[in-house]
Amino acid sequence: MADDNRVFVNVGAKGAGVVAFDAKTGKELWKATDDRSSYATPTVAALGGKKRLLFLTREGLLVLDPQDGSIVHRQDFRARNPQSVNAATPLVSGNEVFLSASYNTGGLLLNADGWKDVWHNDESLSNHYNTSVKVGEHLYGVHGRQEYGCELRCVDWKTGKVVWQKAGFGCSWLIAAD
Repeated sequence: MADDNRVFVNVGAKGAGVVAFDAKTGKELWKATDDRSSYATPTVAALGGKKRLLFLTREGLLVLDPQDGSIVHRQDFRARNPQSVNAATPLVSGNEVFLSASYNTGGLLLNADGWKDVWHNDESLSNHYNTSVKVGEHLYGVHGRQEYGCELRCVDWKTGKVVWQKAGFGCSWLIAAD
């Protein structure tokens, strides 16, 4: 992921879980953590009025200061199966962050003011490989593992309540347009 002439990579190495590089020269700017890599794309967002870098590593949510790599917050969030890898990108709306993963992990909505759970369960939305989208006050995403049959769902952002569900779409990705 690139931002402000820097490239941020979830390398996943000891002492270099996350590394920032100068986009023009490739020079290492900083490295942080021992977190193992995941499939999730990092994102940059304003939380609490400050620019933050969010990674969903194999261990969980990692929120960093993009300037120096210092850890702002760490949240354990991963499946109990040690072979599984988090894949869905953290979704930020306002001062809230939504995480989701399969393998009996489910969805978690966090309020970044004190990093408190708003809701957390495995019944609402359990993204296997894809990232949900938020439109208005609803999340739209594919619930379940791709190899066992999954379904498209609409979930209330604030409560995690399933508004509707529809089988037959398979493991698919969503975008919101207009």
